[in-house]
Amino acid sequence: MKEVFKILISKGKGIEINTSELRQAPKETMPGIDVLKLYRELGGDVLTIGSDAHYAQDVSKGLDIAIESAKQAGFKYLTLFNNRIPEYIRIDHNNDFYYISNKKII
Repeated sequence: MKEVFKILISKGKGIEINTSELRQAPKETMPGIDVLKLYRELGGDVLTIGSDAHYAQDVSKGLDIAIESAKQAGFKYLTLFNNRIPEYIRIDHNNDFYYISNKKII
């Protein structure tokens, strides 16, 4: 996994925390915290979050858990893409809601 991450990082590519597994077994984000920490320790900084929802009621489910995992792994920013252009958004915690650049996401 280290070698794969080194290649991704050298090419400016990132990974995603996907929350779909929180809605089914094994009830954890994919990847888990150990993999996130490894990616971060190797210098990875492009990180996105997705809920992989197939139903409207699942859109954004578990994003708060994914953000906490990102913080635990040492990430200070999430990456949003607009027309394939990355924007690094600082992760902040404010009054029990997460805000990204003054945009309430949960």
